Amino acid sequence: MKAEEIVEQIIVKTKKTAGSQRFKTRKEKEAFKVKTASQLAVKKLLKASSKVRKQLTEFEKELIETLTDVKKAKKEAKKAKDCAEIIKKLEKEYYIKTKYAENLKKAAEKRKQFYGRIASLIKSIDFEALEAYEKALRNLPRIKDTPTIIIAGCPNVGKSELLKRVSGVKVKTAPYPFTTKKLLIGFIRTPYHEIQLIDTPGLLDRDFSKMNKTEKKAIAALKHLTDKVIFVIDPSETCGFSLKEQENLLKRIKERLKPKLMIVATKKDLCTEKYEKADMHLNLLEEKEVEKLVKEIIKFSEK
Repeated sequence: MKAEEIVEQIIVKTKKTAGSQRFKTRKEKEAFKVKTASQLAVKKLLKASSKVRKQLTEFEKELIETLTDVKKAKKEAKKAKDCAEIIKKLEKEYYIKTKYAENLKKAAEKRKQFYGRIASLIKSIDFEALEAYEKALRNLPRIKDTPTIIIAGCPNVGKSELLKRVSGVKVKTAPYPFTTKKLLIGFIRTPYHEIQLIDTPGLLDRDFSKMNKTEKKAIAALKHLTDKVIFVIDPSETCGFSLKEQENLLKRIKERLKPKLMIVATKKDLCTEKYEKADMHLNLLEEKEVEKLVKEIIKFSEK
């Protein structure tokens, strides 16, 4: 809601609540409105300030920064909390001024002044920044505490297709870069446990500091969720990235993050030669090859 709508909501609810009560004098009714409006405003502001969660994992902290302006949200949350404290103090002042005003007209004036002070404070807060943060929190992936493997590589090399084929999860794939905008999660179930596979957005061959927000989601997962990575490479280069670019990215990941790696080369049907550096070279459309891949992933998860 926008600040103006919140102010209007408080005034309407205060009027309705006061209308359902009985008072000895009209001035008492005006004083009651001051107290009620204050309570409603404070409740709303404290609820808004509480939207910024203080307890986040390092992964969640890094990921949420790719989804919203965290610094601004924290600033607005503090402002909302401070405004709530100011309103509590103003309530005491205006309650007395209203209740003991010379006459009803003066009491109504003081109550209106109090409404104006509340409105001014509420309108100083950017509620949209807080709502954007809350939405980002809801969009954080639910990561299970179970053996986990990250699927990484350049865009359009077959990462999402690999996840789809080995876990059965429904994913959107398309023949252009950055189809995957968020982390996609699937599972391989074994008799003893389940293996969590996380498909990450495609990465380009460039320094981590120069990556865009979509790429940084992948880096956050690589840094914080596991040390096991399936790096998918497309030797056919039909993904739109040269083999050299893909290998350079692999080198960056090795040097910066030092993960345990399983290199899977895809699009075997489009390659004239086998990519010797891969642990597996396969066609994801071949059922038998996918079955073999699943077995290898299970073994990899146990290393």
